[in-house]
Amino acid sequence: MRILIAPDSYKECLTAKEVSEVMYKACDSVLTESTIKQMPMADGGEGSLEAYLHAVNGKKNQIRVTGAYGQQIDAFYGLSEDGQEAFIEIAEIVGLQQVPINERSPLQSTTYGVGEMLNHILHIGVKRVTLGLGGSATNDAGVGMLQALGVQFKLSTNHLSGKSVLRTKDLLNVQEVDFSTLNSKINELNITVATDVDNRLTGETGATFVFGRQKGLQEKELQSIDKAIRAFANKIETSIGKDYALEDGAGAAGGLGFALQVIDGNIENGASAISKISNLEAELKKADLVITGEGKSDHQTLFGKAPYYVAKLAKKYNIPVILLSGSIDDDSLDLNQYFDGVFSICQGPISFEESQLHAKQLIEKQLKRIVTFYTRLT
Repeated sequence: MRILIAPDSYKECLTAKEVSEVMYKACDSVLTESTIKQMPMADGGEGSLEAYLHAVNGKKNQIRVTGAYGQQIDAFYGLSEDGQEAFIEIAEIVGLQQVPINERSPLQSTTYGVGEMLNHILHIGVKRVTLGLGGSATNDAGVGMLQALGVQFKLSTNHLSGKSVLRTKDLLNVQEVDFSTLNSKINELNITVATDVDNRLTGETGATFVFGRQKGLQEKELQSIDKAIRAFANKIETSIGKDYALEDGAGAAGGLGFALQVIDGNIENGASAISKISNLEAELKKADLVITGEGKSDHQTLFGKAPYYVAKLAKKYNIPVILLSGSIDDDSLDLNQYFDGVFSICQGPISFEESQLHAKQLIEKQLKRIVTFYTRLT
């Protein structure tokens, strides 16, 4: 029997790689004569860098860049063996997890560090880059990133942006945009933007109204920031002669998706992008059983999350797929349309804290039961 293990991370608990290793241990203890392949998955958010490194046997590199609130931080990126391809998980640079809830002030946030990292990979000769847009603390529509890449912004004070790092609050004052000073090497870079959301830039389903609250924006600020982003986008689009604000994914990572499209980035479903890098489909076709999972599975799983993408591929080849997640919230049984078995690691009353603490043991024990049952049926 050939088994493919392809889970996402159990967020705030275990990485996709850690989950894969535990699942491998459980399967290996039950199935002594099977081939078991681990392929940790991600959808552009937390754990995407690790999934990339595992897939390409890449190298993890660290540089010093500007963090979400202008502080200097050390952030990692992935580099392929030949040095031609890189992977950037923006949560490494401007991640929401870096900022305590009571300290979140998104008006002060900036994506400047993302631009600094792009400048760095251009300097070392990278030709292709994938950016995972998940878990950002920013809502600046990418103005910081564009500034770091060389774009000049004239503010209402009649001064150019200069060396002062632009933040979300500065969107209210942008008057003119000049792309003539953009890092020319960016035109030589193939940019893939991996995200699991398809929100447009502005409006009720845009970056600010959908994601702003969790980043710390107050209700009274939503309308004004959304309006400022819309005006900012209009100036950008007038300058380059192209429209991107209404494109799917433009609202990802507080509008960073928009700015990346402006510099010719191609938006792609995060799980799809990771699976192409790892050559998931080719491995999946050889499997007799696929096992996936995530921290919590609910109706949102079916909107492009990694386990859903794995399940769709499995169905394409009529391969049974098991979902084993930290918790299941699916009273309508929608998940069963795509997964042949839907299971939670928790089998009795247990607190969230306990389940996190003992996640490895719970995964291993439950998967042993599932695989034993499955093999006896087949």
